Amino acid sequence: MNHIFIFSFWFALCFNFHSNPNKIQKDADIRLHFSGIKTQKGEILIAMFNNETGFPEDGSKAFKTWKFSPASTITLQNIPPGTYAITLLHDLDNNQKMTFNLFGIPKDGYSSTPDGGPRFSKPKYKSSLFQHSSKPTDLNLKMHY
Repeated sequence: MNHIFIFSFWFALCFNFHSNPNKIQKDADIRLHFSGIKTQKGEILIAMFNNETGFPEDGSKAFKTWKFSPASTITLQNIPPGTYAITLLHDLDNNQKMTFNLFGIPKDGYSSTPDGGPRFSKPKYKSSLFQHSSKPTDLNLKMHY
């Protein structure tokens, strides 16, 4: 009877290790390092997408969203490993949306992964993707105004 117990125990242990390799991966932080933030007023709105739906503007369809006070480094804590795209808005007037001048030029700051994104057009989902693992990820982003 002991042999059956030992065999069952080892079989279950080996089966669990081989059947779910993703179980070993753990959540890790993503650190966003900014250059070009012009002012400390307003707030930084961040939307993280794990698919193209809603990207880059519709935060209600994002995987996760955050609000932070402006800072040179912002840490997104405990993010599961995966492929993501992030858009950011430095909402200077706290109205929760991009504000434009009379000529249609943004008044608020904006950025996207992997390095700040395009200066004069909306970022594209596929060109904004980055890979996040079970180790901390550091991204250097330029804020555009």
